[in-house]
Amino acid sequence: AEFAGDGTSAPSATGTTNAHTARPVLAIRLLVAPQPGKKGDTGHNLPTELEGVVLANAYVTPWFTSLPYRLTSDPPWRQRWPRIISLWPDSLDADAYRRVRVQLKWK
Repeated sequence: AEFAGDGTSAPSATGTTNAHTARPVLAIRLLVAPQPGKKGDTGHNLPTELEGVVLANAYVTPWFTSLPYRLTSDPPWRQRWPRIISLWPDSLDADAYRRVRVQLKWK
């Protein structure tokens, strides 16, 4: 997953707030692996880019981080059950994992 903002692996705060907590939320941009048979203008399989919002109830520890998020295109029923990305320290670069944890703890 690539996070919105400066195009790096770290999330960036947006100016919006979460209605339930009045805390700033983080924007997220996900690149989903291309599906076989779906070709772009160049004739190659292209990843799909989705935009969403990381929710305020992320679980952050040095050993595990969970990112609950909602996509902007989610249907109303999906608002009750957010999607979750699980991150472990060995699933991405150590500095990127640290930046994600810091952004989530201080958002």
